[in-house]
Amino acid sequence: KVSTTIGLVITLSTSVVAQQVLAIKNVNLVDGRAGTTQQNMTILVQGNRIVSVGKSTAIQIPPDAKIVDGTGRWAIPGLIDVHSHSKSRQILQRALALGITTIHSMPSLPDTTLELELWSSAPSNPSPRVILTQWLFTGEFPGNISPNTWALVKPATTDEARQGVERVRREGFRHIKLFFDTGKLWFVDRP
Repeated sequence: KVSTTIGLVITLSTSVVAQQVLAIKNVNLVDGRAGTTQQNMTILVQGNRIVSVGKSTAIQIPPDAKIVDGTGRWAIPGLIDVHSHSKSRQILQRALALGITTIHSMPSLPDTTLELELWSSAPSNPSPRVILTQWLFTGEFPGNISPNTWALVKPATTDEARQGVERVRREGFRHIKLFFDTGKLWFVDRP
């Protein structure tokens, strides 16, 4: 089942051009909201947008549409990678072909320009949507993980924490990474 799902994702990410209509007929559709699977569904894609989803017997397919037979295949909601450190655009594009449509990325060095996030949102880039996270807040942590790479900010007061979050927000970031460990889970000498 995994290989046929990936085949559909690759078809979608490489075959749809401009405003051509793609019809995936008779596919098993996993509904992420309802937690159910619906059989014999048709998905119409125009350009880079899903424009219609319904029972194959009820969806009208335009005569010039490219048709993919989804019999025995599965269409799933886009996957979200919530912990990535990659800045490689090639790796990000490969992730899309594997069904990952959103990546929450924490690059090894802060990307203070949000360049990768902006690049991923351009229609011309077949890439998952990248959401960058600014480094790094901690409430409790037994030392710095990597003193020459990451600077853990440990606010001494609630006001300092608010100021730090506000600074990150002003820089354009919508997320922060928070470390918390009393030392029982993470040992600095044996990460």
